[in-house]
Amino acid sequence: MLNLGDIYARTLEKLGKDQFGGYVTPNNFNALLPWICVYKINELLKVFEEKQEISRDLYPFIVTVGSPNIPAIELDSYGYGEYPDDYYYTARSSYSQFLNSCGTYTENLRMVEFLNQQDFGYRMSTELMFPTLEQPIAVDENDRFLVRPTGITYIGFTYVRRPATPVFDYDIIGGRPIYLPPGTVHTNSSVLPVGTPSESVEFEFPEAVYEDLVNLIVREYAIKIRDEFNYQTSQTKQGQ
Repeated sequence: MLNLGDIYARTLEKLGKDQFGGYVTPNNFNALLPWICVYKINELLKVFEEKQEISRDLYPFIVTVGSPNIPAIELDSYGYGEYPDDYYYTARSSYSQFLNSCGTYTENLRMVEFLNQQDFGYRMSTELMFPTLEQPIAVDENDRFLVRPTGITYIGFTYVRRPATPVFDYDIIGGRPIYLPPGTVHTNSSVLPVGTPSESVEFEFPEAVYEDLVNLIVREYAIKIRDEFNYQTSQTKQGQ
């Protein structure tokens, strides 16, 4: 199983630089990791939006509330619901409408359509397309969402959760950073006191994505190296 240590090593290998070159230090590697994580999850979401299919690479981040293990989201009397703490992107939403027919209740699953502010406002102001309990709509409202029409008390929610932010923790051994996987401890006091648990956090993407992550990291370092080279060359020419 590949880890951040392997990704760090592959980055150095692909760039043809070692950590003494000043380009790939643990500090700037850690500074880059959150951006790489967000970029990759957004890339997977773009594929989802185009195909409306949850890919194998995106599947680890899919959470469904309203499932047997996670209760549905309760809406307040005005129709507001709170997003889960780890919410990142709405995949789909629905609610169960129970209809009474001669004393017998039947359950009908109704999809809740999430709209942008402009489309939501248009639907709310147009009698012909005004939302109904059979065709409800919703919109983002800061850290909450608003469902219309009123009268819906619970909705199910399938969403993409926010990935954990990767962290590369290490010790300096023989003058080089040596990665400390989660569950290990610091063996010297070069970074943190001896015995301190590693603070490393791995990428949560499937291993099949790791080569893409390496390529993204290498690309960003290559841009940085090129920009610094162009700047230094420009400064040299100005000094001539």
